[in-house]
Amino acid sequence: MGESKIQEKAVEAIIIMNAAITNLRIYPPASAMINNTVDRAYKVFLAILEDEESVIFAESEKNILVCGQLLDQKDQGRPQVIAFLKLLLDFGIKSVTFERGMDRSELLTFLEIMKEKPENVEKEGGMQKVAENKKMPHIILDQKVYVATDKDRQILSGLDIKDEEIIKYLVGDDATSDVSMEKIKELARDPERISRIIQTGMKHATVAKGIVPDSEVSENVILMVRALDKIADRVDKEKISSQVAKTIAGMDIEVISAVLIQGIDELIRDGVFDQIANEIDDETFEAIVANIKHISDRISAGDEKYIYSNIESARRAYRSMMNSDKGQRKKDEIEKRIAGEEKEEEKKIVQLKDTVSHILKGEKEYFFDERMMQSLSGITKQLFVKKKNETCEDIIDKFSGGLFSENAEVRAQASEALSRIIGSLTVEQRTVMVSRISGRLVDWIKIETTVTPAYKKICDELKNLAQTMIIGRQFAECRHILDVFNMIHSGKVEKIKEIQDISGDVLREIATEEILDILFDEFETNKQNGLGDAGFNLSRLGTAPLNRLLKILLESPDSAERVRILKIVSEIGHVAIPVLTERIKEDEPWYFIRNLVYLIGKVGGKDQAKLLEPFLVSQYPKVREETLKSIYCIGEEYRTNIFLSALSIADNQMKIGIVDMLGSMRDTNSVRPLLKLLESKPLITSKVRNKLEEKICVALGNIGSQEAIPTLMAISRRRDLLGVKRYSPKVKIAAGKALAAIRRKQSEEDNRKHR
Repeated sequence: MGESKIQEKAVEAIIIMNAAITNLRIYPPASAMINNTVDRAYKVFLAILEDEESVIFAESEKNILVCGQLLDQKDQGRPQVIAFLKLLLDFGIKSVTFERGMDRSELLTFLEIMKEKPENVEKEGGMQKVAENKKMPHIILDQKVYVATDKDRQILSGLDIKDEEIIKYLVGDDATSDVSMEKIKELARDPERISRIIQTGMKHATVAKGIVPDSEVSENVILMVRALDKIADRVDKEKISSQVAKTIAGMDIEVISAVLIQGIDELIRDGVFDQIANEIDDETFEAIVANIKHISDRISAGDEKYIYSNIESARRAYRSMMNSDKGQRKKDEIEKRIAGEEKEEEKKIVQLKDTVSHILKGEKEYFFDERMMQSLSGITKQLFVKKKNETCEDIIDKFSGGLFSENAEVRAQASEALSRIIGSLTVEQRTVMVSRISGRLVDWIKIETTVTPAYKKICDELKNLAQTMIIGRQFAECRHILDVFNMIHSGKVEKIKEIQDISGDVLREIATEEILDILFDEFETNKQNGLGDAGFNLSRLGTAPLNRLLKILLESPDSAERVRILKIVSEIGHVAIPVLTERIKEDEPWYFIRNLVYLIGKVGGKDQAKLLEPFLVSQYPKVREETLKSIYCIGEEYRTNIFLSALSIADNQMKIGIVDMLGSMRDTNSVRPLLKLLESKPLITSKVRNKLEEKICVALGNIGSQEAIPTLMAISRRRDLLGVKRYSPKVKIAAGKALAAIRRKQSEEDNRKHR
């Protein structure tokens, strides 16, 4: 594959990966939208890797290189390339290599990492650490070969080299190792050594507690339990199992719960389960059983935190704990504890609703109730788990009402609470809830004057909702969201610069290639009768859709479609000026130039009027006419000089239009040039010349300057003026009317002075 073709395909891959990363922030990994975009990206990589061993994306001096070659300037400037470069810089990645043999799951894993916020990845140990913990053997960061891991191999790194070789052999990760099963079985005669290896592996796994999810920590622990079947006979296994059980029993409640849920079948089969139960003290046992019941309920409710947990495994773990000797003995205490926790949650809900009411009444002592704020996410999750959606909606309604308080502290507390509640919900719940209150959120965004983390968070949620709606072809439903951000960014709603910038960022982030594709598809086909709404949405996304709109304007044979485009670009407003003024300098067909002149007349200002001046003498009459109107609309104080300058070089037909404009502007600076033009009557006249003279008289009458009286009087009395031939009857009548208009104006002014 040639270098240019590789670069073309690489840019295509970047564009689709950006779309996929955006979608991953909105939808769960298994959704159809994710599958479609990942499939598209994967096909592009397959096309490249069919001919190439690898494709390397690298950052150099804030530019993107593909296989060592800089992308051309046009591609470097693409928004998607800039966004991809920003991702590399934010994550501190110097290069990423995609090698032949990469499967789709590796690409999805990479994209899932890139969707995260860099600070979150940093909390997990940084990009290198995260990459090491994922199965991406054919995706290499910074030219360093990381250990390819999967769920059976996550325990390997961090052990001493000799122990590592043993474990790697047991899980089949090192086919070239000198370690053999005979050597391992010989080593297994020393149960203490094997026990130490497994316990060390478990302890190493638990070091990640707080950095990676409990499910990953527990998975690593389960891997060590599985190793028992491979390295020890029945007698030795019992001894080692005892040590393993003690190690597990010494972990915290969350990890033990996760271990029991994920490995319940193996733990029971290997006899480790009973040993764990016996090792745990009664109080901890009760807490673990209650926690497993809690997790089981959360899985049933679709809590994203437990999206990868199996509900049947959770239920088996709960039943096994309850059916154990200790579970039977402590049954009453456990059930009482679960009931007590549920009662406590109910009490918290009542307290929360009470506190919300006090806050909304402006009672300041409740404003900074940190305990209430801390409990918000947990309580709302519980409400959804218990299917008490109405109660949750009632709390949210109370807080959303507080967004419009005259008290700034109430507004701040209400927005912070909503931010926390929304952030605690699953993607599906969040979409439903934000959609439900989007009208109130939009109205608040419009009036809020202070930027807080909650303000940014809610803007981000509205952005996600707008994208979700557009992807779901709900074009009408997202109009109000796009409209408010557009009004703020364009200055139609007066805000501080920081708020304007946030709104601009929201619009840019909404306008991904995928979103634009969907909107343009509906705009051009009207498949779902949403043409008008799709057009409205395009007009509110700033400059992102502008070049595509201009392309349709240039190429479309449908006059109705061209009219719709003109309306949309006009509504985009002044932010379109740089693109329009750049395009009008290019060699374009006259009909496209006419439309550009029209658009500049709609969105431009007096500075653009000067840019349009050369088109007053275009060879195309329709371009000249449109230019005249546009300059009149936007020229302000520059109009008179521009029009007067054109009078000396324009033909008579064009002069008629200019004279009309000068007359309607009533600028006295036009009087002398108009009189000069009127008096410079040619020896041979024409209908167009006569019409021009008639228009000059009308314009002088509109302006009302007494300076024109002598000339108009001479023409109206049918005398020759300075030896020039007689004027036509229509011109004489027009001169008389103009003279009367000037005298009437003078009389009105005199009367006002004497009142």
